[in-house]
Amino acid sequence: MGTIFLTSFHPLISRNILMSGLPAMLSKDRRVVVFVPAKKADYFRENFSGPNVIVEGVPTELSAYDLLIRKIVLASTNTRALYIKKRTELYRDHRIFSFLASVLPGMLFGRLKFFVRAIQAIDYRAAKGSPFAAFFDRYRPELAFSTDLQNELDVSLLREAKRRGVKAIGMTRSWDNLTSKGMLRIIPDRLVVQNEIIRSEAVSYDFVDPEKISVVGIPHYDRYVAAKERLGVRDATSGGGRAAFFSSLGFDASKRLILFAPFGDRYIRGNRTDILILETLSGFDLNILVRLPPTDTVNFEGFRSRRANVEFYKSGNRAWRGGEKLNELSEADEEHLVRSLAFADLVVTGQSTIAIDAAVFDKPVIAVAFDHEPRVYWDSVRRYYDYEYYDRFRKVGSVRFARSAADLFQLAGTYLENPALDRAERQRAAESQAY
Repeated sequence: MGTIFLTSFHPLISRNILMSGLPAMLSKDRRVVVFVPAKKADYFRENFSGPNVIVEGVPTELSAYDLLIRKIVLASTNTRALYIKKRTELYRDHRIFSFLASVLPGMLFGRLKFFVRAIQAIDYRAAKGSPFAAFFDRYRPELAFSTDLQNELDVSLLREAKRRGVKAIGMTRSWDNLTSKGMLRIIPDRLVVQNEIIRSEAVSYDFVDPEKISVVGIPHYDRYVAAKERLGVRDATSGGGRAAFFSSLGFDASKRLILFAPFGDRYIRGNRTDILILETLSGFDLNILVRLPPTDTVNFEGFRSRRANVEFYKSGNRAWRGGEKLNELSEADEEHLVRSLAFADLVVTGQSTIAIDAAVFDKPVIAVAFDHEPRVYWDSVRRYYDYEYYDRFRKVGSVRFARSAADLFQLAGTYLENPALDRAERQRAAESQAY
């Protein structure tokens, strides 16, 4: 029986890939070995192991070399998203020489193929050792599948596979990775991406041979497509479990629902923007479900609703130490998100991928583009919408941007009165992002 290696080192991979049913499909006639963080191994064994599916824990501590090469890769990549990130750091720490060192290599050489290939070649030869070497000896895989090929551990797996002559597939984790995480350190035999936009980025920024790229869509959206049939989202006000879902949250099923996905504290310094958004939306007489970010914190202390019935939902399993970023989503969390999207009348968010989720469910989206206080561009939420991935999404016209709290209230009222507004644009967004 042949063996396939599969990685899951980021909380969204277990949701995006493992819950999609891929391991079960592959394990029908092969052995699948899933590599996960060592501290989470028991959790993964309980939730994802099965016939021919083996879970192996791997230490996740990064070496000094990994930390150094990460800085080099980021400094050698020329994208608008990375420039904005580095310019934000300059605004906050005023370290001009550090800023220049982080942007000049990419500006001068980042779009030159020989430079990118030189960095990759030096990295391949300089990196020593691998936590996967013993597993290659033990299982002798026929294929290695990196589900997040910019993760340092995934890079190590791909490198070890290449050194041993084992075929490898690599996948981008999300829509922003190729423009915000730096160049690819190693090119797999086959690159798997979610849409044509990412495919073109791989060719432009990393000089990947187009013939080596497969566009496959977003795996966990298979669940969304099935849910649209199961829950009847075209007529979500009747049947499909809406009443039961509202009842479970203490909501009035006769009133409409706004789904609010906050920015999170990691994205806003001294975050009071999320509470201002919620205070603004609570001026409507309806239900508001606040879906707290699973890998971040948001402080809503002191919030008092003006009219709306507001409930909070926190997803994620926090059974281990290490902070919010290590939270793992469960099947129940994902089903809750599916129902939240299916039965929502409006989605309000920041620069989140939930804007794509909403487009798949044909739900109007408002993206918040204001701060709780006047801020310069480099310290504002406005800058996030100029990253390549969101700028391209914005140009489709499926999302409306609120420039102030008053603007948010007005836009929300408009969409609640006319939910079909921008439907054609949402369809185009779903097709371009979800393929």
